[in-house]
Amino acid sequence: MAPSGDTMAPSTLSEMPPSTLSENHVIPDNLPPPAEDDRRSKGTCRDRIGCEYSRRSRDFWTYAIGFILLMIGMVCLVFVLYDHPSLVGKDKMSVQKNVTKDADDNALAPSRNASAAYYRELRLAVIHQIHHGLIDPYVFVRPNSPQRMAMQWMAFKDPLHLPLNGSRWIQRYALMTIYFANDGDKWTVFAGDSSKPTALPNTNIQEEQQVVAAIVSPKLSSVVHMVTENGSPWSEQAGIHECQFALVQCDKDDRVVSAAWSGDLASLSGTLIKEIGLLSHLRHLDVSQNQLRGKIPKELFDLTHLERLDLSFNEFVSTIDPLIGRFSNLTHLNLKRTHFSGQLPSTLQDLTNLEVFHMGSNPEGLGGPVLNYAVHWKNVKVLELLGSATWGTIPSELGLLTQLTGIAFLNTFVSGTIPTELGQLKALKQIYLGSNYPSKSVVGTLPTEIGSLTSLEVFSCQQVELTGTIPSEVGKWSNVKTFHLWNSGGIQGTLPSELGRMTKLRLLWIFDTEISGAIPSELGLLSDASEMKFHSTKLEGTMPEEICDLPLQSLSADCSSSVEGSTPELVCEVGTCCSECYST
Repeated sequence: MAPSGDTMAPSTLSEMPPSTLSENHVIPDNLPPPAEDDRRSKGTCRDRIGCEYSRRSRDFWTYAIGFILLMIGMVCLVFVLYDHPSLVGKDKMSVQKNVTKDADDNALAPSRNASAAYYRELRLAVIHQIHHGLIDPYVFVRPNSPQRMAMQWMAFKDPLHLPLNGSRWIQRYALMTIYFANDGDKWTVFAGDSSKPTALPNTNIQEEQQVVAAIVSPKLSSVVHMVTENGSPWSEQAGIHECQFALVQCDKDDRVVSAAWSGDLASLSGTLIKEIGLLSHLRHLDVSQNQLRGKIPKELFDLTHLERLDLSFNEFVSTIDPLIGRFSNLTHLNLKRTHFSGQLPSTLQDLTNLEVFHMGSNPEGLGGPVLNYAVHWKNVKVLELLGSATWGTIPSELGLLTQLTGIAFLNTFVSGTIPTELGQLKALKQIYLGSNYPSKSVVGTLPTEIGSLTSLEVFSCQQVELTGTIPSEVGKWSNVKTFHLWNSGGIQGTLPSELGRMTKLRLLWIFDTEISGAIPSELGLLSDASEMKFHSTKLEGTMPEEICDLPLQSLSADCSSSVEGSTPELVCEVGTCCSECYST
């Protein structure tokens, strides 16, 4: 029966108001099916809340995607306007001070249209290098990046517009990128007198200063041409061949082979950027005494032609990459005060052409069994390990490195005895040994074989646990100028008279040892001597007149007694012989 009145029964279950649905409500069996349009509009969703959530979720993602696309479009628009100054007027030409001035200000500068066209081509060439991993991929993201500044300088300031189908543009681009990345306009050579070097960072290690003065290896600045006639900032060298830039040198094929950017000339700051790897023919790289920070880019190790690399006195972080073994042509490597940490990789032994190796005073603890690597360097001449975490014993194979002229193992963890094979190093001129950890860990005696080191000029042995006597064979050291033996309490016996044969000796220090007996008068034969010190020993007797007659600048000894009225064991009158007396 049809319902009475104006009310109509709902045609579907979904149209029934919630209040009509109860636990006891009976749904008629003869309800008509929902219309096709209803099913299409409502989908298959039977949960009103779920349907609402789905609708709102679709709306959210629609708006989000639209917003993202809008932002991408705006970025692209800004990028196009920024990279093409001609599209937005003359005022947009000046992107960065001293880099992209108005072309009309420089008669050599190319026209605006030509610059814009070249810039587009240059950018594509740079993108190609990015795909090869040779250039920082963020070059187009950072508006004032050194890469962008280099491209703008080459396009809008530099009239050369080098062909992009060759390799020279890469060289010029790399140099200018490094220049802008490291405050090139502030480099020392452009700020004033480049002949006046800056002071080295302070070091409280006396031994280091001694070795630096004694073990001389040529600095990069002494073997390459530093400053050309065009000694003005590179950013002002538009139209000038990059081989004429200050602080670089090229070979006969106009390829950059030397970059001497040490702190007394360049004063670099920032990081060493990966574009350094684009200078693929580089043989000499000196960035010492700068304020470089951060990690060394892996691209540096692509420079397989490198022969000299000086990274000293900077603030690099991280460890030394095993890729360093790729430097098969390297002859000089300086890692002093670099702030590297960790253990040196074993690939260091692959540097078979290495001649000079400096490492030390790294506060982060760079080290490892360096001497085990060094025995593979058959051409090595200088081994300098100062204040580093170098550990291990002195290998006997060191005696096979017959070209060695200087060794220094100071403030390290090197331990063990001095091998007799050291006597085979006929070319050796300097020996610095001592102050090692823990507890003066070099032990044993001074082998008599060291008397064969007839080229020796400096012998400094300090703070070690050596025992025995000074071998008389040291009298064969006719070229020695410095003989230091101190803080070596185990050394005993007498001073050998053969010391008088060291006719070129200038400095003689004997103190804090158990050496006893009289001072031999033969020391009076040392006519070139300027300073003698005998302190904290068991020497006794009277200072020989032959020594008093020498024109010494300084002669000091334990010639004063701390006990009033007592006579010191060693007699040397101040004023007439000794210049200073220590109390015993």
